[in-house]
Amino acid sequence: IYEKQGTDVTAKKARELAIEHKIPYSHCLADEDGIGGAVVDTNRGFKGFIANSSAFENLVTGEKENYVNLKSQCSYTLAEFVNDHKIAIDIEPDEFVSEVPGLTYEVFKEMLIEELENVKSKNIGKDMKLRVRSKDEVKEDIGRSPDLSDTLMMRMWYEVSPKVGEKSMSSYTPQLREYKGSRF
Repeated sequence: IYEKQGTDVTAKKARELAIEHKIPYSHCLADEDGIGGAVVDTNRGFKGFIANSSAFENLVTGEKENYVNLKSQCSYTLAEFVNDHKIAIDIEPDEFVSEVPGLTYEVFKEMLIEELENVKSKNIGKDMKLRVRSKDEVKEDIGRSPDLSDTLMMRMWYEVSPKVGEKSMSSYTPQLREYKGSRF
């Protein structure tokens, strides 16, 4: 976890981490809203996540999904994955790395739980589409940006987006693996 930094530094660190962990750029996703678009623009091959873009069609039925935007679709999908125990954060306290002063594993865990508890459905509008509370509403409640839960929410992009060869999208879906209690 890194402290506030310029997009050029973020783009460089993202590239370095992808190389270090042998992750193809086509498997990297960055928030493309606002200034975050520079990270995608700088790293050719990275995918961009735009929270307010339209939700994807259902991959099984091909039907249009009933979400107000992509962020809502990914948030509801994350809730399903959490409730069905299909996702876990596989990190031991001694493996936790942060460049943010005072951000320990325990603090990280508390912050993530607080953020996830604030991902809530919002009143359905006249359009009857499912929606979640805005980032600004969550910021107001917890006093900071929900960057940790946003990362998990954005991970669901790979679960809801069309795959290579479908609808002419050139995306890749990493597969979730069953956690077996050991990293090796």
